[in-house]
Amino acid sequence: MGEQSSLLLNHNDNQNHRVLFKWVGMKSNKVAIGVRVTVRTGALVRFGEVRGGASYLSRTDLRLHFGLATNEKMNEVSIRWPHGETEVLRDVPADCIYTVV
Repeated sequence: MGEQSSLLLNHNDNQNHRVLFKWVGMKSNKVAIGVRVTVRTGALVRFGEVRGGASYLSRTDLRLHFGLATNEKMNEVSIRWPHGETEVLRDVPADCIYTVV
């Protein structure tokens, strides 16, 4: 607070992969608070949930970020929307930012 901002860049030769999901709700919950996601890739299983209101004097990033180790794709992405509907995506490439509506 009251200081100049800094931008830090991480340059390394890491061969690991990752993915980011941004969520857009179509009705009253436009930022999709409560979306639950399970990512399965190789032997890894990752879980995340969109939550709000967890920061002081800032905003929480509502996107979900998953590290995928050396896996270049996700075998399955299971999305459970707050209203209870579940969607499953298969063979999703890594190293992207996806917007899911």
